Formats: sequence, C-alpha cells, structure tokens
Amino acid sequence: MDKQKRLARALLNVVMLPTVMLAAGCSPQSGGDDHFTCAAIIGAASQLVTTGRVAADDSATPKGLNAAMTHLNAWAIPKGLKEREAFDNVSKERDRLLKEVTPNQIVERAKVCIARTKAK
Repeated sequence: MDKQKRLARALLNVVMLPTVMLAAGCSPQSGGDDHFTCAAIIGAASQLVTTGRVAADDSATPKGLNAAMTHLNAWAIPKGLKEREAFDNVSKERDRLLKEVTPNQIVERAKVCIARTKAK
C-alpha cells in the first residue's frame, strides 16, 4: 500500500505541478511577492475582511481563496511539503504580516497576488 501511495503522490505531482505553476506564474514579477508570501498576504487580507478591519473588495474577495490556494500549492508542492506543514508555515507568516504591515498595504499586495493568478 505504501508503494501505491508513493506512486499516486508522484503521479499527482506530475499532473498538478505544471498546472499550478502555469496558473500562478513560475516566479514573482519584478518587485512582487513570492508564492509563499502571496499565500500569506491573501490570508491576512481575508482575515482583515472577516474581522471587519477593512471593507470587502468585490474585485478581490471572491477570487481570494482560489488565488491563495494556487500560490500555496505553487510554493509547497515543489518542496514536497505535507498539507498541514504548508498551512502552518503560511499561517505563521500571515500572523507576522498582520502585526508588521498596515491593513491598506496588505490589501493592495493581496490584490496584486490575486491578479497574478489570472494573468497567465
């Protein structure tokens, strides 16, 4: 059974990785955030909206979850990270960003990250 799981995981990576990388773009744009930071910054923006610290933005809010997961997968899959480990790392970065970056900066950076997922 272990052999089957390893084979299935390898096959999933072969199928999913190119799709994720194509959807998210292979590298950050000049001066932009990387996939890890984008996943965290979108999560931070979502938390700001959920807690009422910023108003929901119709141009970004509906696409945020999909974009966050796309960036998360584009970062985590090549590293071979398990789901829990990836989420834990991104959650820690999200919390750091919420403490150190202004809400307006978080929202603006999240919008750029969300736009990057549909650019390609």
